[in-house]
Amino acid sequence: MKSDKSKQARMLAMEKKMAAKEAAHICQLLLPGRNIFQIKMDAMEKFKLTKGM
Repeated sequence: MKSDKSKQARMLAMEKKMAAKEAAHICQLLLPGRNIFQIKMDAMEKFKLTKGM
């Protein structure tokens, strides 16, 4: 049972990592002059601020 949950958690983490890479690639295509790292940092900060609400 525990290994199944661990496997599912790893699979979910891998899927999220791939989705984040795809989103970054799309942002680079749509906004070629923008700093993707800064966009990520801004999004993380907004998530942290709204998470507590």
